[in-house]
Amino acid sequence: MELKILNRLLGFLLAGICGFPVTLWAQYHIEGRVTDAQTGEPVPAAMVSLLPQQGEQTLAYTLTDQAGRFAFSYGGEVRVLRLVIRHLSYREYAQLLVLAEENTAPVVIRAALEPQEFELGEVVVQEAPPIIVKQDTVIYNVEHWQQAGDQTLEDVLRKMPGFVVLPNGDIQYNGKVIQKVLVDGKEVSNVGTAAVTRSIDPSKVESVEVRTNEKSQKLKNSLLDRNELLVLDVKLKEDVKQSFFGRLGAEGSFQAEELAAGGYANLMHVGKQAAAQLIAEQEPVGITEISIYDLRSIGTDALAELFSLPADFEELKRREGYAAVLYGFRDYLRNPNTIAGISTKWQLSPHSELTVASFNQHNELTTQSNTRWDFAGNNSFNEWRNKVFQLDFQNKSKLLWERDTEKSKSRVALNVDYRDVRPNTLNEESTSGLYYDFRSRQQRLALLPTVFYEHLLNERWAIQFKGGYVYRLQDLDNRLLHNDSSYATYWQDDNGNFINHFRQSRRYLQHALKSAALLQYTSASLGDFRLGGAWDFNHMAADKKASYYAGENWSPLSPSAFDGSIEGLQSYLIKPFFTHNFQAGGLLLSHTWAWAQQWYPTLPNNDMRSKSRLEYEVNLSTSLASWSLDASVSRRLLDFPLVALTPGDELEDFRSIVRTRQLPLEPQVGQVFSFTASRSWIGSWDFLLAVARGKTRNAPLFRVQNVPFIEQLYAQQLADYWMGEIQLTKNFLDPALKLEFVQSFLQNGQENINGADSTTYRSDAVRWMTELNAHYGGMRSRWKLTWYNKLSNYAFRNELIEGVPVQRMFSSQLNVEYELLLERLILATQGRYVYFYDAQTATFREVNATLTWINKAWRFYVEAGNLLNNRAFVMQDISPLLISTNYRRVLPRYVKIGIRRTF
Repeated sequence: MELKILNRLLGFLLAGICGFPVTLWAQYHIEGRVTDAQTGEPVPAAMVSLLPQQGEQTLAYTLTDQAGRFAFSYGGEVRVLRLVIRHLSYREYAQLLVLAEENTAPVVIRAALEPQEFELGEVVVQEAPPIIVKQDTVIYNVEHWQQAGDQTLEDVLRKMPGFVVLPNGDIQYNGKVIQKVLVDGKEVSNVGTAAVTRSIDPSKVESVEVRTNEKSQKLKNSLLDRNELLVLDVKLKEDVKQSFFGRLGAEGSFQAEELAAGGYANLMHVGKQAAAQLIAEQEPVGITEISIYDLRSIGTDALAELFSLPADFEELKRREGYAAVLYGFRDYLRNPNTIAGISTKWQLSPHSELTVASFNQHNELTTQSNTRWDFAGNNSFNEWRNKVFQLDFQNKSKLLWERDTEKSKSRVALNVDYRDVRPNTLNEESTSGLYYDFRSRQQRLALLPTVFYEHLLNERWAIQFKGGYVYRLQDLDNRLLHNDSSYATYWQDDNGNFINHFRQSRRYLQHALKSAALLQYTSASLGDFRLGGAWDFNHMAADKKASYYAGENWSPLSPSAFDGSIEGLQSYLIKPFFTHNFQAGGLLLSHTWAWAQQWYPTLPNNDMRSKSRLEYEVNLSTSLASWSLDASVSRRLLDFPLVALTPGDELEDFRSIVRTRQLPLEPQVGQVFSFTASRSWIGSWDFLLAVARGKTRNAPLFRVQNVPFIEQLYAQQLADYWMGEIQLTKNFLDPALKLEFVQSFLQNGQENINGADSTTYRSDAVRWMTELNAHYGGMRSRWKLTWYNKLSNYAFRNELIEGVPVQRMFSSQLNVEYELLLERLILATQGRYVYFYDAQTATFREVNATLTWINKAWRFYVEAGNLLNNRAFVMQDISPLLISTNYRRVLPRYVKIGIRRTF
């Protein structure tokens, strides 16, 4: 639960899209009820719009509820208005409104609609409404928001009211992450939202349905789950169903005096007995449309479907897309990227399904930057030139068998996660003539079989069992070639001579087992009661070897502080727990209490000790009127870091060493609190408030003791974070326009120990970010416009540094598409201006352009990127020991020509 909450709230902070200036006028409240003129029955899902007396611009709108009632606010300047009510089954209703100058009592409307009459022999064609509401289902007419330039369903969702598309492809609806994406009611691949929404051409889609409380038990991960399931169901047009559909393409590019070719294939099939999706893309000058990072529920992260895995802020911050969205740059010089994979799902019987999926991605990365390190407390700094060349191959695969009946659920899965990454980093200190060539190879193989079974014994009693096993083998080979004589402090041969070229190989083997079982009793009035237990087991073996370059080969360096091996370190966790889930109307309360007893090894002889802690997790969600409120608080033991007790120091990069077996460690507790509040349809307004707080004592210790390396010690320093965000969104249906405002706050800090006098000091990175954003475009417009504006204030606080270094950034990006020939020739331009000021100064300007010709199912395009070839910007970060400032280089100018076919 903690990981899901943190992912969602970090997603709020990374979304990077926002709103509009607020104009202050008198506020008028308009409410009423809509009924059938013949029967007097209420008319639900009628569109109530407020328009000027002359003109068709929608000033405010809402939909009637099940009782036919509606209410919204209007704060505009126009005082003479038309109230228009539309419904497919009734004649249009219109009423003139004249609003007084002063803010008076609510305007009450009583509208009786005449049923729409159809005569035989006459066909009456009426445009489908953009939104239809049926209880807990909201249906969006895709055609209303779609334009010729939209290439994926995700492009259209960005313009729809209530939707926010996150950088990793996840989709939020009214502040909540959509958990399942279906195509015609079927789950195609179960590998993530982006795999579907970035694959389907919107011209193939009739509508999208959002079901806020999915009733199908088959779609839920557990029959015992009482939480509301948020589902997005993509409804295809009739001529698309029961066939392969998708896109094929080819392209060529010219960049940095090099020619390269690429291609694209994304095919999908949705049939009665089987569903399949094929993804293949070679992108010569940038990132692929779908990356392996966007795939969910496959590989290592599949374990999170069964078990709540703890996460801290630093782990979340390292994920792909964090800095990219905060700063908004594609941070590479060259980045040829390839992804290929297939996902299939077979209906073996009326109650069982088999899913097979495998995706592979190969990435070549080249980056450059100039870096400055400012050390805390000693007024010294270093400056470097950095070049990185990296090859990265990843594979994620899964084999999943599922069986669902009315009374039971079974799942057996095998997940495979493999990665081979080879970075080569060249670091040069130009003032002193020093160079550091750091070469690394990291291979990781993880096998994760899991099993899940639950059965409803009768109307009141149920049982559940789940288990997961982890086999993880990791090999690291780090080589450091350099000419820095100060490194003799660490590396000398048997004769005491300084070693210029050092190598360390490390191997870690981990076995882990997680399991839990419970018995549930259901009371009609008091809710669900669960009594059960969990058991975790971890085992780790390690082998580390050091060597140096002697003539033509590498020779062992012994004895060395970087050598060491251990056959096995183990930790155990036993946890009996009690859970109570209670639901009454729109209120859902879930709380879990557990007594965790953990056994862990201690220094110096790995003797086993034990410690117990009280764990709890409380979740409360409710719907009050139009409000949706969610709050949760948790306290739990974190995984014990067995790797910290493996013998032998570890070379991490050319200036960093991790020291193991230095300090005694104990099991530590992580605490998380989160709160979200959202409200929609307030006179076409959406509102979202999100707050999260996390705290743990599992952060490393940093120190420098007059040696060239920064040392990190596995310690248990205090680390915490705050995250908060407010979103305001204004939606217009005609024209299709979305205006957004986001104010976010992010703070993460850590305590550290000053080596000079052993005092504790604290470091914090604090970011305030204000964002304004606009999305415009729909079926009636030849224009499509998005405008992003971002102002960030990034403050670095360290008690050993005088003053508070501040980095401010202003960024404005305008994307414009215009149909030169209606639905045929489209010109798209993108301009961006970014200015960094205060601590470091840099200016970035970017201009891109694309010309696209569309002919039925064919699309021809010519794209020119970064026409100004402006490539410098600034990124900064802080640790308890130093402030790191990077002057980065980004994607150079390029030209690309391509062709795609949609079918």
